[in-house]
Amino acid sequence: MKNGCLGRTIGSFDINKRTWQIDHIIPQSHLLFETLDDENFLKCWALENLRPLDAKENLEKQDKILGELSELRNRVIEDDELVS
Repeated sequence: MKNGCLGRTIGSFDINKRTWQIDHIIPQSHLLFETLDDENFLKCWALENLRPLDAKENLEKQDKILGELSELRNRVIEDDELVS
């Protein structure tokens, strides 16, 4: 069963051997907001912008947008793709 996380399957998440964190695909630092009503808050915390990621990978990633995801960032910020 696919979970939408870059081709990973639910079975590929071995919770016994890794520490998982919730990663913002487009980092919070790229979607600044001041209040919970801000459009960027909704984009930042939209389920489509969150994924499980190994803690070590998440710490290495920091606030970078990886490869093909930079195009997604531009679409989300410019076209409001994650906001209904």
